[in-house]
Amino acid sequence: MWIDKTGNVWYKGNLHLHTTASDGVLSEAEVIKKYKATGYDFIAVTDHWKHHETTQNTDLLILSGCEYDFHKTVREGIFHILSLGADHAPAVTRKSTANDCIRAIHEAGGLACLAHPAWSLNTTEQIKSLSGIDFTEIFNSISDFPFNARPDSSLLVDMLAGEGIYLPLAASDDAHFYTESDSCRSFVMVQADRLDRESILGALRKGQFFSSQGPMLQTAYDGEAITVTTDPVERIVYYSDAVWSPHRCDTGKNLTQGVYKPAPHETFLRVEVCDTIGRRAWSQIIPLTKAI
Repeated sequence: MWIDKTGNVWYKGNLHLHTTASDGVLSEAEVIKKYKATGYDFIAVTDHWKHHETTQNTDLLILSGCEYDFHKTVREGIFHILSLGADHAPAVTRKSTANDCIRAIHEAGGLACLAHPAWSLNTTEQIKSLSGIDFTEIFNSISDFPFNARPDSSLLVDMLAGEGIYLPLAASDDAHFYTESDSCRSFVMVQADRLDRESILGALRKGQFFSSQGPMLQTAYDGEAITVTTDPVERIVYYSDAVWSPHRCDTGKNLTQGVYKPAPHETFLRVEVCDTIGRRAWSQIIPLTKAI
């Protein structure tokens, strides 16, 4: 849990992991122990095709979850859909389509997240064919070295944002092996009133969260400029739909503040920071049509 300077409470969570119930190497009890010891407030257990119910375990909230996968080839469109927070198992079968899955998750009261679109080599057209995705992963730990090498979906989400499609963004571990590379590494910070299913899901649904691997990050847009407040970092980058910006990158030692004044033709902004040991944090996409 983190309390920011204005008194807002943020809860730390991982929305994607696997146990020995599917293809993870740790049992659920071992996973809970590991994430709780590392300062997490909640996790979602998302074993493949195995629905896990919401439970509260000694101050660690475990959201219900499951990971469903559709298609095997890039040309078909490989979709991995996470069910998060559903109050019962969604009515999804091996004969369901990805859109059937999303509808079933919503009917069960859950949220649907598109997992690791860059790792899956999803195209923007394929993602646009999905109806009702609640958010997507911008970073997936196990899709990074040494297990894989395509963890970052930034380009895809920026291309979609350039078309006016603003998907909320989450960083997740997708932990399987529980090494330093794929567990307790990439997380979400959710601003919520309480640590319970309804509050966390409500905040996720509203996009009241940011993603990080360490630095705390806040952004504010007043209609004229975006102000960034962060833990000390060495890089603040302002991504937008402008091909060129003369002040896209702030670099230096112990940067804790940043201000970006978008040009009139820029329609969205997304902030990413990076600290001295390579840990990143990602804001949500900020539409620039009006002040938030």
